[in-house]
Amino acid sequence: MNNLAIPDFDASNNIHKKLAELSKKAHGLVKKDKSIEDIEKQINKVVKKLWNIK
Repeated sequence: MNNLAIPDFDASNNIHKKLAELSKKAHGLVKKDKSIEDIEKQINKVVKKLWNIK
């Protein structure tokens, strides 16, 4: 895998804002040594929207 189409963060993009929010939640849970399985599933759904994956 040489290239990934990861766009720069755009604060006006709702998908970008949702990913940032989920990332912060995941980092907070990891610091507390808690599972992030549910958040990872949410992130995967949002990323599919970002990349138009069905």
